[in-house]
Amino acid sequence: MSEILRRKTKQVRIGNLSIGGDAPIVVEGMLKQDLRKIDATRAELERLVQAGCELVRVALPSRSSVPFFKRLVAESPIPVMADVHFSWSIAREAINAGAPSVRVNPGNMRKTAAMRRFAKEAKDANVVVRVGANSGSVLENDERLSADEMVERLWSRTLDFVKMFEDEGVTTLIVGAKSSNVFETILTNRMIAKSCEYPLHIGMTSTGTGDVAAIKSAGAIAALLVDGIGDTIRVSLTDSSEAEVLFGRKILQSLGLRKFSPELLSCPTCGRCRVDLKEEVKKAEKRLSSLAYGLKIAIMGCVVNGPGEAREADYGVAYGAKRAALFAKGKRLGFVPNYEAIEKLIGIIDGSKR
Repeated sequence: MSEILRRKTKQVRIGNLSIGGDAPIVVEGMLKQDLRKIDATRAELERLVQAGCELVRVALPSRSSVPFFKRLVAESPIPVMADVHFSWSIAREAINAGAPSVRVNPGNMRKTAAMRRFAKEAKDANVVVRVGANSGSVLENDERLSADEMVERLWSRTLDFVKMFEDEGVTTLIVGAKSSNVFETILTNRMIAKSCEYPLHIGMTSTGTGDVAAIKSAGAIAALLVDGIGDTIRVSLTDSSEAEVLFGRKILQSLGLRKFSPELLSCPTCGRCRVDLKEEVKKAEKRLSSLAYGLKIAIMGCVVNGPGEAREADYGVAYGAKRAALFAKGKRLGFVPNYEAIEKLIGIIDGSKR
């Protein structure tokens, strides 16, 4: 099998965005600014859109944030999802403010008459409801659970909420559960995927900062995606919202599920390398980011793997002691001095697009 076979799901629409079914996997972001800071919120949303965010989630911690949320929904160039905890009445107000989608948390919201009123309004307005559980929200008082117990708790609380909404006639659902533990996240979502046919939102929660956080997120998300599980993703980092989106896009592209930019391959270098390959790659990245959409480009530092990798790519360069071999579509085109290689390669790619 040469490609990932995605799980078959129902499809829902949030505004003009299709999720699930055969739709592309959506990269979600989340605003981190206080909604009441209007200019800062607008600026962050603009950065998210520029980074490639396709669906933005927005926290509604209180009723006072609803008027600002309403303005954001009206202004946003991408679909908006309200993120609501604890209060069914705020979830209802989000619908009245124009939210095309609302996330609710099975860990801190219960089945009440208010829930049924929310469900009715969501159904009438064709609002997509995301049932999203977090490990930190499903614990009772000072309870501590083993990993197996946490997986069971997340799965059962999530599916119980799904059944609650189905009983009220709401079937435009997205489902998902997150933990700060990689294995709990993977196992829970595998169980959810076997238990329903709704689109799944995947990611982790509370991963931290830096490389460790990025690796944890990539490990859990990639494992599920390889299983065919996941219709929207969010990378959660203690970092800027746009950094999360950019990293999410890289995960999807690394698995061949989306193409956002050229795929640039380069070797780790060793004592055989006779050029500053890191600088050569930087030069290529700056020039190729907009020029070579969707292509695979190899920039290799020596004669061991270089010619083979460059030949396998759409375009490539393999450096030698003084000369570099240029490749296009599996064929070697010739040799140029090392210092001219990147410019010549870009010229070849540019010429092929005309």
